[in-house]
Amino acid sequence: MRSKKLEGLVEQGFITESQAQYLEEAIARKETIIISGHRGHGLTQLFGSLLMSIDKETTSFKQVRKPESDFDTDADYFIIGDLKDVDWEAMLTKVVLKDGANMMVMKAPEYTYSIMKILRDAAKQGDITGKVFQTVECKKIGEEKKVAKITKTIVNENGKAVRKNFEG
Repeated sequence: MRSKKLEGLVEQGFITESQAQYLEEAIARKETIIISGHRGHGLTQLFGSLLMSIDKETTSFKQVRKPESDFDTDADYFIIGDLKDVDWEAMLTKVVLKDGANMMVMKAPEYTYSIMKILRDAAKQGDITGKVFQTVECKKIGEEKKVAKITKTIVNENGKAVRKNFEG
């Protein structure tokens, strides 16, 4: 495993080894990673651990602080953290439509955007059939924080989102 922090999350039981390996491989393929769940369910911890999995020699990335100008930069990954006063759907649609660009972003309840709506809107505006979106759902089960599910989403030629849960 590239990230020692991610290894630590495996040891804690937050994420399984197969889930961690799957996500590291998705990052190596430069697929979009969306970390979803409520605050306090391990989103930030997983976000930071996955950032450490990015191979900085083969992958360019840009941390987004000023959405109005940061997307003018070319990057394989846009790292989108906790931004205030932004139009989330417009901002994320812009990344989805940008050729060769993907993102790592959190989806907490206070972020008012719908992944499926963004994909539908983007599919109407351009060809996004080559992009892959991995949604990682973090939950608190009893007293334990865990990665509950990973869902791969692609958009087919008809503009329909096709989802498949990771089994592993």
